[in-house]
Formats: sequence, structure tokens, C-alpha cells
Amino acid sequence: MSFHTTGHFLYDLIIRIAGEEHKDYATILIGWKEIVGKAVAEKAKPVKFENSILKVAVSNNIWMQELILYKHKIRAQYRKNFKIDIQDIIFFVNT
Repeated sequence: MSFHTTGHFLYDLIIRIAGEEHKDYATILIGWKEIVGKAVAEKAKPVKFENSILKVAVSNNIWMQELILYKHKIRAQYRKNFKIDIQDIIFFVNT
């Protein structure tokens, strides 16, 4: 019998609940803080992933401009760490 760590068990459970249609979005949400770091994760949140386009709400224009500069790195990290191909990221200010 193989034992999973608690983290793997919870990840697997969340993915099963999300279903195949929302699996990538659930993985994006789970990995967001790991990919962008704590400071950015507090100011920006993924809100939708559809047709390989990720939409991210940010707290203000300054964060939006900063993240636009790093969007290619964010996409590359998701591709490398989670095998998710994000074609584009759209940032918008959530007021």
C-alpha cells in the first residue's frame, strides 16, 4: 500500500472535485503562491482559465504593470512545474 503525503492527498482530492474540465484552473490556483511568491499572491489572484488564457485580478495599476513584465516567466514556470500551457495572461484591476 502506497501512502501519500497530506499535501498530495488534498491536491488529488481537489482535482477530483474540480473535474477534468476545471483541473488546470484548480492546479493554477493551488500553485499560484509557489509560482509568483507570497507578496504578489497577496495582490493578484487568478480568477478564470479558459481557452488557455488566464485572467488575473490585481489590486492596482502598479501591480498590473509589474506583472505584465513578468508574464512570460509566470507562463514558463507553470509549463515547467505543472505542465500547463498558458497561451496568454490578462491582468485587470479588480476594484
